[in-house]
Amino acid sequence: NELGFGAGPPDGLFGQRTAGAIRNFQEINGLTPTGQFDDELMLALYEARGTGDPPTGHLYVRQNHRDVFDVNVAIKDPDRPLGTHLFTALPMRDIDTTARWIGMTASPADGMTPGIALDRVVMPDAVRERLSLLLTSGSSLIVSDRGLGPETGKGTDFIVLT
Repeated sequence: NELGFGAGPPDGLFGQRTAGAIRNFQEINGLTPTGQFDDELMLALYEARGTGDPPTGHLYVRQNHRDVFDVNVAIKDPDRPLGTHLFTALPMRDIDTTARWIGMTASPADGMTPGIALDRVVMPDAVRERLSLLLTSGSSLIVSDRGLGPETGKGTDFIVLT
């Protein structure tokens, strides 16, 4: 829509208007007009918008089973597996404003420890600051290359299949 291809109102559905808009974009930009979304199309869309490279990761934040916000993040070495790791914030001391975490691996990837996996997640400072305001003892963080499970709907906690 931003590029003038008339995909229709954002409704979460991939219908005929969306496929037609994709096909038109592909034809105009020298791609095979399939009407399907793929990596080649995504790269071309980001280039046409002038917004740099597509994000390699996504951060979802929930509190009390409700969506708070979500934002694109970068993953260093995105072609290298992350595995699945769970972090829990330990009780904070009154004098310390730094969170202490305990991490465990739920689904290993070759040579990937929880700390190394977390270090590969790159997010803007504004996102870190926003997260720090929400952080409490017992907060959890999942780093995974598996994506969200089908059970992760509105009103649920995050489910990551391992």
